[in-house]
Amino acid sequence: MPQKFKKFRNVPEPKNVFSSKSPVNITYNDVTTGIEKVNEYVYLGRLLNENNELEPELHRRRRAAWAAFNNIKNTTYVLSCLRIRAQLFDSIVLPALTYGSEVWTFTKTHSERVRVAHAALERRLVGISLLEQRRRNLHREDIRAQSVVRDPLPVIKKNNLGWAGHIMQRNDGRWTRLVQKWYPIA
Repeated sequence: MPQKFKKFRNVPEPKNVFSSKSPVNITYNDVTTGIEKVNEYVYLGRLLNENNELEPELHRRRRAAWAAFNNIKNTTYVLSCLRIRAQLFDSIVLPALTYGSEVWTFTKTHSERVRVAHAALERRLVGISLLEQRRRNLHREDIRAQSVVRDPLPVIKKNNLGWAGHIMQRNDGRWTRLVQKWYPIA
């Protein structure tokens, strides 16, 4: 099997009733290989799964945000200007945390998970541990005043609205536009 195709967990049956039950084969360098059925895969940097669950993707986004922060943490520690440090954080870590949020179906639980991950990153940015935050009785607003970074939830909401506006501008008869104008029969 070529290196491009990774193996994931097998799925017994496809969930989509419109998909063919016959195997899909590809030919690469005169070698024909069957593509495995999987229950999750990464497409354009976003984890997709057969149950359309967002939690695994949020876990990936949290890991990506921490990786992005670890790449810039030495720089942030030596910066004395809060505004520049916050701009660096907002331009590198926040996009890693909110990547793909245009199409997230967000619940209160999901938003709280993003907020908690962002708060942990913020604490690290200002150099305060969770234990120290609790001991000093600091609230999220106090940490935000020290870090001056943007809140991730309005960024996610703006991304969602931007995607909805993009969909509403389409005039080519795609189902995404038709769903927006659909009125169910009462």
